[in-house]
Amino acid sequence: MTHRRRYKQTKPFQDRLFDFLAESRQRADEAPDGIEREKIIKKIESAKTAARIDAWANSPKMQRPK
Repeated sequence: MTHRRRYKQTKPFQDRLFDFLAESRQRADEAPDGIEREKIIKKIESAKTAARIDAWANSPKMQRPK
């Protein structure tokens, strides 16, 4: 049986996500038009969606099932 590699995250998910977004935007601005830039832009849009889902899931309106 294989052993899962686990480690403790030192930064919250939102911080890591926003760092990724900032870095990716910079890479997209520097990249020439083409396939690579489109891939970066798709990753940025996926990260934005993840941020929205995280904000929705952690909103005060969401309650645990009783």
